[in-house]
Amino acid sequence: MATSEVRPSALSPSPARLRLQEFFFPFMALLIIAAVFLGFARTFFLAPLYHFHLPNLLVAIHGIVFASWIALFAIQASLVAIGRTALHRKLGLLGAVLVGLVFVMAYAVMLEGVHRDFTIPGQTQTTPSDRAQILALDVVGINTSFAMFFAGLLLRRSPEFHKRLMLFGTIGMTGPAIARWPFAFIANHPPLVGIVMQLLGILVLVFDLLTTRRVHRATWLGVATLFLVPAIAIPMSAAPFWLNFLASLKQYLSRF
Repeated sequence: MATSEVRPSALSPSPARLRLQEFFFPFMALLIIAAVFLGFARTFFLAPLYHFHLPNLLVAIHGIVFASWIALFAIQASLVAIGRTALHRKLGLLGAVLVGLVFVMAYAVMLEGVHRDFTIPGQTQTTPSDRAQILALDVVGINTSFAMFFAGLLLRRSPEFHKRLMLFGTIGMTGPAIARWPFAFIANHPPLVGIVMQLLGILVLVFDLLTTRRVHRATWLGVATLFLVPAIAIPMSAAPFWLNFLASLKQYLSRF
């Protein structure tokens, strides 16, 4: 009786897919580096060239910590792509420390901004409702990114989950950089910030379909999160409880 056999070559990925699998995450890291540099070039990375003075030391430290995480994320993705997984694991502890520092510094800078009545870049005047919306987006975005990071670190022994969760956590932190891109259409249409972040997430979804013909569960979670953050934060920013909370917080911080 004849038996049907599937040749191993039919099951193995094509060379193009293998190459895409190897270099997709370093490529995404480069996109994130470009997005962050473009947003913070004038106010941080190249500040002396533009004669820009940072508001205070806390903001400078926050910038260093955040830039360090972006750099380490790119290094970690590249190490996996070239097969240096042992070194990748050794740097994992540094990554966990930096993730914690990013979370702490993000909240510290946010509170400092509330204290000094921060202004939105590119706008001559920032209204209380504008601040309420930005702060709501920051709070929801920071916490969802940290949840992604935390889950990614817990699932570090599951590479497909780990790398996607760490990527989506990092994408979720790029909003402030994208909002500062030196393009009028971004400044005039704030929702485009979320759309750019969502497009980065959709790239991961397309990558999954091209390489495995199915979307990984971590990718579904990450893409859903990128869409849910503004859907939750924007209505929340106009809610009485949020406005009252910010007023109380402002009053408390004014004592210092």
